[in-house]
Amino acid sequence: MTRTSQAGRRAPRPSASKGPEQQPGNTFRYLYWRLSEKDFQRLCAALLRKKFDPVQCFPVGMSDGGIDIAQGSIIYQVKWTSKFERDPVTWLKQTIEGERANIKKLIEEGRASRYILMTSVASTSSSTGAGTLEKLQQELDAYGEEFGIPVECWWQAEIDAEVDDAGDNIKWSYQAMLAGTDAIRYLIFGADVEAVAAATRETMLRVLATQWEEDARVRFSQVELDGVSLAELFVDVQAGLIAPPRNAAEALRQTPKLLTGPPRGAVETLLGTPAPLTFLVGVPGQGKSTLTQYLCQVHRAVILPEAAQDTAWPRIPIGEPKLPLRIDVKEYAAWVDGFDTFDDLRPKVQGRRKQGARSAEAYIAELCEAASGGRAVSVEDVQSLLERYPCLIVFDGLDEVADPSLRRIVVDEIELLAVRMGRTQRRLRSFQIVVTARPNATNLPEPSSERFQRMRLEPMNDALQSEFVVKWCDARHIDGAQRHELRRIFRDRTTLDHVSKLADNPMQLAILLYLISKKGDAVPVSRTPLYSDYMSTLLDREVARGQIDRNAVPQVQEVTAFIGWHMQSGVETKPTAGALARKDLETTLLLYLREIEADHERAPEIFRLASDRFWALTSETEGLFRFAVQPVREYFAARFLAEWGGRTMIQPLSKQAVLRELLGRPYWLNTARFYAGFASPNELAGMRYGVEDALRSPGSATENRVAAWALLMDAVFMGNTPVQRDVVRLLTDDVTLHLARDYQYKPDFAKLTPDAGGTQLSQVLRTDIASAPAEPMTTARVDMLRDQSTLTKAEFTAWWTEQLEDALGSPNEAAWLAIGARFGIQKLKADLGQRLNCASSRVRVAALTVGAEAGESPVARALLRSVLDGEASDVRGRATSEAGALLVAMQPQWFHRGLPAYNDQRNYEETHVVFREADQGARNSAWDKLIGINPAYAELRSAVRRRQQSQVGTTEPWQQPARVLTQIHEPSWLAAEIALTGAAAVGLRGSGTIDPDGQALGANVDYGTLVAKLRRRPGTEWWGETFDAYLDALSRRTWAVALLATASIEVLESNLDRLEQVVSELSNDEFWEMAGSSSRIALNGSARKLPSSWNLEQTGLDTRVRLLLAHWQHQRHRLDDLGGVPDVDLVEIACPEPAAWPVAEALASRLLGRLDTVLLEGLAKLGTDSLVGLSGNARRLDQATAEALLQEPGRYPTEWILHAETTMVREAPSPLAAVALERNWVPRVPQL
Repeated sequence: MTRTSQAGRRAPRPSASKGPEQQPGNTFRYLYWRLSEKDFQRLCAALLRKKFDPVQCFPVGMSDGGIDIAQGSIIYQVKWTSKFERDPVTWLKQTIEGERANIKKLIEEGRASRYILMTSVASTSSSTGAGTLEKLQQELDAYGEEFGIPVECWWQAEIDAEVDDAGDNIKWSYQAMLAGTDAIRYLIFGADVEAVAAATRETMLRVLATQWEEDARVRFSQVELDGVSLAELFVDVQAGLIAPPRNAAEALRQTPKLLTGPPRGAVETLLGTPAPLTFLVGVPGQGKSTLTQYLCQVHRAVILPEAAQDTAWPRIPIGEPKLPLRIDVKEYAAWVDGFDTFDDLRPKVQGRRKQGARSAEAYIAELCEAASGGRAVSVEDVQSLLERYPCLIVFDGLDEVADPSLRRIVVDEIELLAVRMGRTQRRLRSFQIVVTARPNATNLPEPSSERFQRMRLEPMNDALQSEFVVKWCDARHIDGAQRHELRRIFRDRTTLDHVSKLADNPMQLAILLYLISKKGDAVPVSRTPLYSDYMSTLLDREVARGQIDRNAVPQVQEVTAFIGWHMQSGVETKPTAGALARKDLETTLLLYLREIEADHERAPEIFRLASDRFWALTSETEGLFRFAVQPVREYFAARFLAEWGGRTMIQPLSKQAVLRELLGRPYWLNTARFYAGFASPNELAGMRYGVEDALRSPGSATENRVAAWALLMDAVFMGNTPVQRDVVRLLTDDVTLHLARDYQYKPDFAKLTPDAGGTQLSQVLRTDIASAPAEPMTTARVDMLRDQSTLTKAEFTAWWTEQLEDALGSPNEAAWLAIGARFGIQKLKADLGQRLNCASSRVRVAALTVGAEAGESPVARALLRSVLDGEASDVRGRATSEAGALLVAMQPQWFHRGLPAYNDQRNYEETHVVFREADQGARNSAWDKLIGINPAYAELRSAVRRRQQSQVGTTEPWQQPARVLTQIHEPSWLAAEIALTGAAAVGLRGSGTIDPDGQALGANVDYGTLVAKLRRRPGTEWWGETFDAYLDALSRRTWAVALLATASIEVLESNLDRLEQVVSELSNDEFWEMAGSSSRIALNGSARKLPSSWNLEQTGLDTRVRLLLAHWQHQRHRLDDLGGVPDVDLVEIACPEPAAWPVAEALASRLLGRLDTVLLEGLAKLGTDSLVGLSGNARRLDQATAEALLQEPGRYPTEWILHAETTMVREAPSPLAAVALERNWVPRVPQL
């Protein structure tokens, strides 16, 4: 390899012309275009020598008279190309015409009885190859007839087959063409290959060996566990999917293991995920770095089997091993910022690197140089490796880059690397990029959700904790009675809820076990005291050994805490401040001791004690010191502020003031948690006001609330019940309610244990719900009650039942039923069900969602009618009654799932209820209940199940269930939607059971006849005659949706007046039942769409008609503004109905452009659950609109409040170090 100088290095510009790797039809088995013309000829000669020896090989690069290789009178001519060949037929003609004279001369001289071309060109110009091979063979046959000898061509695929059979000696002699698994095999076994290929192999083996040693040990090492192997202590913490990458969500939905089922081990998940890009988040100490170490080691163990054998590394089967490289993001960021991170002294060698010179490949090149012992590696070498090898690139610790601008650069470069690898290597071999970070509650840059799947590490469950305890005891050689006692104390302590929370984190569990082993039952039970006891225990151990004088202990603790503060505050603005050279640290301590007027001459001795004897400061690189892990540095920073901060102030340093500043800065979140843990009971009231100050500050609402919730989870306020209740009350405000229910932030708002405020949270929320059950934020309060409080389902049921009884017959009856359904009530007993007031559709629908039993009462009949009328088609029912069972069994969504083009599309499932295979069991139970009630349902079940061969691809599976349902219950909107779904599907053939005397509409409708008629695409005359013939509301609604779903645009245009008439005659409930069917059919993926070019702005159509047409003309999440519809009309029709999504999107389109109080009223009418896809929308709200939304967050949808919070322009807070110096909290010690 050659060395490219770092200065002036620029990323290569993409060529405007297509390269051979983009050649349609390429097999990509071997990358022949990476060879030279001469090497390709040598390869072909070697293949023929192995296959037919003896053969005669002519000198490469010399005039050959049309012969490259000869096997007697069989002539081989080799043709290589590095160009994009669009048409292999044309290429073949040009090639043979270019050799025509040589071929004829060879034949005339009697030297050629057969002529064969060997080429790297693919034999097809398209992915299907349709007709190309036949044309090529025709051309070859024509030349054979003309020349009088057989003329053949060995195309790329034939060469592939010969290489496959050739063996490794030949393959590895031409290593540049290898890709994928063959490239990895070359790394492992290709020891005898010479020249450049061997140099590449040797470099990468040295890099892998270096990183193997770096990652082989546990980084968070404890006393008596120094040097323990990672394999000995590793447990695979589970990982759960937050969201698949949006640009590949549909493809990944075909991989059920990725999107469904319980969380699996993170390493197992990352080894098996089909998504190449992963952004993995985990809280401090959860093992992000450890698992990426382990993941890389698993791959290295395949490539470096001797190293794996030496350490008894567990062999995990891998389908395709990858070349792993693990990058510490803070080191990459420091390098980007101009530091030489490969020099022990880490000097600043230049300003921030410019674009083109700071690419991930450029950094990897320098990383490989350093890790290989100084072998020269260029950017081009790295890009070549990334192109040919299946690679795993891990970027670990994005959260350690605190500077937002620098973090933006790093994220952009990681994404550019992903784009380059994905664009040029998609067909060559698989690759994987993993980025890890702590949860980000603010707008700090992170990998795009368009490309990266987002995953999170889950807390350790009981089984993983037990596995870790066993491994920890094994590593410490704790056996017999001592092990039994340790496990007993561990079980006893983890019965305390807040201690069990400590134990679900690997790092904290390790500390807890160490303290149990040393202190037995006296082990502390809170996070900060746990760390403090750990540090004290380690210091006591050194004192007992005579290594540290007891009188020096306070000073060792103080200077270590100061170093923690100094490094932690320094990293906020300078990425290299987390590691300092010995000389710089001694100077820093000298300045600190001088500032506090202590004996500064003892600085070297104090530093030696803090670093050599006290485990917190470690030196992985000679002369360069850092804290072993970031949480330990954060602990000491917090301790310094808590115990030594403000030492020169007249008044004691206010914890309220410090906490307010810490909570407003996401980089300091973990420090804030430690800091709060240092508060004594009489300081908790002040802390409470610090939380309140932070929540009311103009800073980010998100980060302040995430931080405050973390303090509750840590049981910081447990020692003062009134204060804890006040903090809980503060965190049930509308903004927190919105955040806690959103998928992105929900992990930050974990369930509170009883002693951490969970019981008080339950009390506060129930009081708020009972005071205003119909208030817009009630659903969010119920979500928090269910997901974050300690209230059990039995406790909720008892409370809710009492509230419902009091509300029967009142305006709040429907609201209380909806509250029960939201929490998860699945059955309402008949004594209450029969007393419901079913005059309201809201009550009827809500009653079905809570599984209301009603016997044979009028309520039961009303619920059955509700299902048949389609009122409940967008809620999940419970099969506790005939009505509920019919809803579960015959809900229209089941019939959308069966369509050819339906694929659980995102647009559908974000608008309407979706059923999956897992719901089939409940459906089967519903059928059993129905048949038990009325045997006639058996025929309906048979019609639904029928899938005979003759019915495949026909409309029969839709029209026949609609016909049988009608025979049982007379015509209904439910039956009509099912039939229209089949009629509208363009991929089906119109064929099925009909009544020869049946009518398409009316009291005697036969839905088979309706489907058959619609499939024949009748003209305008039929639509007019049918409209005039059938006047009942059901027929008119069916006619209207049939027109929308199946008619040509000409027919539809000629019937718009009739459509308006239908809509004008409908009640509000009837309209939304019809609109729901229209939306579901339009979004199911199988119906035809209306052209987006059809301009309806000047038609003056009724707003409700425009809404129906939008279902068929507009694509979900495109935010069409329904041009021509006045704002006031849009607001008037706005409501929470799922079918109102075009209105919601039109409001979004208009509000993203301007602040309008009228439009805000419409937004408020959508309900808190409305979704329009703002999270993936690059358009920002203007400042005035964002402020207006956040002034009344309880009125608007959660998605809008989060978008407003995200797009608010706020002044970034000053670095905490600057604030602390200005307020005289800390001594003035400069960063060196």
